[in-house]
Amino acid sequence: MRLLYILVCSLLLQNIGFSQITFNETIYQNPLIAGANDVAKTHNGDLIICGDGGPAGSMYMLRVSSTGDSLWMKFYGEGEANSIMQTKDSSFVIAGRYSNGSGSRSIMIKTNQNGDTL
Repeated sequence: MRLLYILVCSLLLQNIGFSQITFNETIYQNPLIAGANDVAKTHNGDLIICGDGGPAGSMYMLRVSSTGDSLWMKFYGEGEANSIMQTKDSSFVIAGRYSNGSGSRSIMIKTNQNGDTL
């Protein structure tokens, strides 16, 4: 068991040394955007990013090419977008929550591959 643990740790440390930055740039600069909460890789290698802090505290989804070019950005209703993933049919699902003075509730938004809600 201890040998397995040492082997796994060794492999993890070796992989850290092979990491490299592909691109580093400001993709979308807007004082209303609080930040990104989740990033996922799409089927074609693009990145899909979700977060909150847009107009009126709304959730957003941003699609970026594999080279860092912004492809599109969509805003949705108020709330926090906490997680995003692409489904087998190439649509996207955002999971998050909405809070107000009387409590909070879970939110799930499904969009097509262009970010339009379904």
